[in-house]
Amino acid sequence: MQQTKKKPICIFTLSFFITLPVFAESSAIERIIVSSNRSVNHSADLHYKVTTESEVFDYNPAELFSRIPGINLNGQGGQFQSYSIRGMSRQRIRTEFDGIPIFTERRAGSSLSFIPIGFIGSVQAIKGPQATLYGQEAMGGIISLNRWQANQANLHYGFNHNGNANSVLFRTQHQQQHYALSYRQAQNSKAANGQSLHTEFSQFALLMSQQQQMDDFEINYSMVFSDNHNIGKSNRKYPAETTRYPSEKHLLSQVTLTHQTGWHWQAYQHYQNWDSEVQRNNRETLSTYQSHTLGSILRLPWHVKGVNGQTGLEWIGRYGVNVTEQESGLVARPVVNAQQDNAAIFTEMAFTQQALTFEIGSRFDILWQKSELTPIAKIRQQRFSGHAAITVDLANNWQSYYKIADGFRYASLSERFFSGETPRGRTLGNPNLAAETALNQEIGIEYSADKVGLQVAAYRNQIENYIERYRINSNLISFRNVDRGTLQGVEVSINWQMSPLLHHRFGMHWQQGWDQNQTPLADVSPAKFQHDLTYDNGLSQFALSSQYRIKKDRVAASETALPSTTIFDLYYRYRVVPQLTLALKINNLTNKLYLGSADQDADWQPGRQFQVDVNWTF
Repeated sequence: MQQTKKKPICIFTLSFFITLPVFAESSAIERIIVSSNRSVNHSADLHYKVTTESEVFDYNPAELFSRIPGINLNGQGGQFQSYSIRGMSRQRIRTEFDGIPIFTERRAGSSLSFIPIGFIGSVQAIKGPQATLYGQEAMGGIISLNRWQANQANLHYGFNHNGNANSVLFRTQHQQQHYALSYRQAQNSKAANGQSLHTEFSQFALLMSQQQQMDDFEINYSMVFSDNHNIGKSNRKYPAETTRYPSEKHLLSQVTLTHQTGWHWQAYQHYQNWDSEVQRNNRETLSTYQSHTLGSILRLPWHVKGVNGQTGLEWIGRYGVNVTEQESGLVARPVVNAQQDNAAIFTEMAFTQQALTFEIGSRFDILWQKSELTPIAKIRQQRFSGHAAITVDLANNWQSYYKIADGFRYASLSERFFSGETPRGRTLGNPNLAAETALNQEIGIEYSADKVGLQVAAYRNQIENYIERYRINSNLISFRNVDRGTLQGVEVSINWQMSPLLHHRFGMHWQQGWDQNQTPLADVSPAKFQHDLTYDNGLSQFALSSQYRIKKDRVAASETALPSTTIFDLYYRYRVVPQLTLALKINNLTNKLYLGSADQDADWQPGRQFQVDVNWTF
């Protein structure tokens, strides 16, 4: 495995976050979850929030997100399961952990499989126009994960019979310091028809964080290390073609300063390094990947004559983005050697006049991209973007809103410069790709009362220069701009506390997308209806989750048709003593054979799974 020149920075950063708590004075302060929410009108862009303390431990992050209306599984599945928001996927979605953006050169988009569910305290999904305040790679929305920070310790063990999966999680806290250790491993699981799925993996992960008060500053810092081995790539070609990741390592760390006057500064880094092996037709391809993301953001709040606002500066650099490839018996060759810098300034303001709330935001980005393997000079692009929203407070707890935004996305380093072998076949980048732009509009109505919450949203996104992956022939894939694409849909979310013991959660969405020739766009999910019924008397908890997905027969060239399907999950938890709980989970209760997405290489989802969990709190 290659070693990046940035590795000493990672080692220094790791030692910094380990030693800092030793020398700093600790003080009991109120616990605060660091969030990437940048809006001055927080209620306008927080569509959904999941707290993982009450969720099932065996969901991987993508499956957890898919419980949110408008978000769906995307890509091939397995440990690297990706997701889409309102029909947008891959690099059109910005994913963050603790405010650290997760970038990758995987063509399917970011995967958060290296973050154990036990490290996640909550998930925020920001869908629609206001995501453009985050700049490029947020055109389709934001998935923001906040780390676990509970004021208790626990030891958790789980076993899943489908794949003989084991998981051990230990979490503890002392004053404002939090620590978590996770170990997970699994063999290949099986689909409902008995077919073996390439889903094996092993993972060790460590989380450390601390918060403290120093004079007028609140300091928050955290570090995550994840070491993964022998990860199977689940796809339809297995076992005739096998893709395996022998090693995948990640190191993330961040420090945040918040002044009592409200200004906020964060610096972060993310180092990643992984290898892959593809075996097909008596031929083996070995690839290594590494990159280092460094970034910083400064936000300054202000208030002038009834107007609340903030102004910010952001910089993100991606360095040492290297991919090398080696065919059997041949010398290794680089297929990507590139870097990228993105600097931006943004501002936003909100003010209220009687029952009306107005919000306006704008952002200016400059992006530099450079490849050491092509004769193309450094690419420089710049763009303004912005959004506006109006919210109307109606009578009897009703509220309506309208949002409009101008979004954009530059081609990623791989889309522009990659030239090599992938599990899908030989892929060739296109350095002449134009930036995607989008005009996003959304209208919605919300109702909020003590026992009932309702959200209904309709949206329409018009995209210019849509970057599409397409197949030149059976062995060659590349990227091109589609002149125009349109995405539209409707979402409904209902939460109903029927009684002190019974809770209903209902969600549905409908999406469609097409290009200028009325050809379907890829990654647009079929309509889905989901209902969760939970009974909880404090001593025991019972939950039944049902999901119905209608068929999808109009598909893009890179997709396959999906039949309709209904999936049931069952969950029961019993509190033996105040500190000890036992849980039984049955996922895919009826052993349904189904695909997670329409991707032409997607494999079957796992069949019926029995899982037992034991959790001791102390």
